[in-house]
Amino acid sequence: MTLKITTALLIITVMLSKGTIAQGDGPRNILWGPTGVTALNAKWMSLNQNITPGNIYIKDAEIKIDVFPLTLVHNFNLGGRFAQIMFNATPGSANGRIVPAPPTGPTPSVDASGFGDGFVGLKVGLINQPALNVIEYSKYKHATFSMMLYTRVWYPGTYDKNKPLNMGTNRLSFDIGVPMNIQLSKNPKRLTWWESYPALHFYAANNDPTIATQGDKLKQKTLFTFENHLSHNFSTKFWAGVTLRYQYGGTVKLDDVENDETTINMLGTGATIGYQVLPMLSLSGGYGFVLAGDNGAKSNMVRIGAVLTYVNMNKLKAKAAAAAPVVEVSVDSDNDGIADANDKCPDRAGVAKYGGCPVPDSDGDGINDEDDKCPSQAGTAKYSGCPVPDTDGDGINDENDKCPSQAGTAKYNGCPVPDTDGDGINDENDRCPNTKGIADNLGCPEMILYYKRDEASLSAEDKSNLDKVVTFLNNNSGINVLIEGHTSTLGEASYNQTLSEKRAKATMDYLVSKGIDKGRLQSVGLGEKYPVGDNNTEEGRAQRRRTVIKVSQ
Repeated sequence: MTLKITTALLIITVMLSKGTIAQGDGPRNILWGPTGVTALNAKWMSLNQNITPGNIYIKDAEIKIDVFPLTLVHNFNLGGRFAQIMFNATPGSANGRIVPAPPTGPTPSVDASGFGDGFVGLKVGLINQPALNVIEYSKYKHATFSMMLYTRVWYPGTYDKNKPLNMGTNRLSFDIGVPMNIQLSKNPKRLTWWESYPALHFYAANNDPTIATQGDKLKQKTLFTFENHLSHNFSTKFWAGVTLRYQYGGTVKLDDVENDETTINMLGTGATIGYQVLPMLSLSGGYGFVLAGDNGAKSNMVRIGAVLTYVNMNKLKAKAAAAAPVVEVSVDSDNDGIADANDKCPDRAGVAKYGGCPVPDSDGDGINDEDDKCPSQAGTAKYSGCPVPDTDGDGINDENDKCPSQAGTAKYNGCPVPDTDGDGINDENDRCPNTKGIADNLGCPEMILYYKRDEASLSAEDKSNLDKVVTFLNNNSGINVLIEGHTSTLGEASYNQTLSEKRAKATMDYLVSKGIDKGRLQSVGLGEKYPVGDNNTEEGRAQRRRTVIKVSQ
């Protein structure tokens, strides 16, 4: 029971302000909008759950959270793209009760107040989200699909390690995602939007967790979320939407010990309604809950929000009036439909997207950047402007590589060094590339003769085996061999040295008698210097009484 309470207490210390379990940012919070707009998004959220808003599952806990997230946003032009910068602060309070399993008495309760973790965020349009002021935005024909980059850095809120429950988390965290907007209706008075937002959430370590954890470091694994909203305008002012939000991951580790019970695998849902009270004021309200999840996860959330917006319309109107076109005779020298006054390349036909210049070819490969999949690397038309690929990364491109899926060398046309005899020793290191052998004999076959105790003469079986060596040497005229004589350690070392020399010489003499050039042979007696096997057993000593024929380097 003590372990379960400690685990639950340490988990409660994690974020009390990072979005709601069921709905995340909520419908119509990840749509792009006009530049020059400043807004304050104020919310009240009340949650009852056994999962913190930081997406940490607490099996035996009941937590009630009341927070008031305040987010100040400003839309601006970033290189011709829509961009939004955000700053968030989250005052509030929370109280929780830990339920032991199995219950053994009164359950402890904890509470906290102050500021939850807040964030600084940035959105940047990636696809079909140009920078337009309010007037331009109202006339803009939206593409069916658009996408932005959305990233936030969360800073810690109020924290006291001596308290089991905190509003803040005593750590930094970071999330990044790509919200996508899909417009399902072309009627501007009855808009239907589908918002889809996959994101990853990364967490730094809390190196000073609360004393209740009895640990030195609290970590949390990466959390994946996939947020989806479908909303529809039933009038120009009133809209409603539904949400599905899936989460997986976020496992908590205390002193590098994972608690698998904290892994989240759940699906949340909810509904929201909104109303545009005034041009600069909109209200919304919503309810969310856990639809399905592992380990008995549960959450209920009520959220009420108000958005106040400001834009200097007088300035915009004055700017639009000043920019009213002056009727004048235009000259278009290159006949590309762009007047020379607005044409950066008046003597070369081009397109409006590039200021009247031709589509650029950054890498000079003759394929313009819009058709070039590798605009910064010279390539060929066959590969859509990319260089000829090198699939196996061996520095030999696939068109010249006879083994494009296996790293090799130029000497073998991109293939690995061959191993003709299949003995695992490539031909360049194999002195016997056509005969299977062993690494200890440079790829040549193992050649060992064994003797009875105190004998150096060759048996009929030895001679039969040496005949195979004769055949091998005749078939490999470029190979020389070293003949090593060895003994067991029984007897005097000097006697064993002489015996080993006799064994080696007997083998060499036999090979010479079979026509092998003595210049290709060298014999040496090594006595008992290189023992093998166990000298305490006859079987081991028999292994030591041997002659080994090795291929010379």
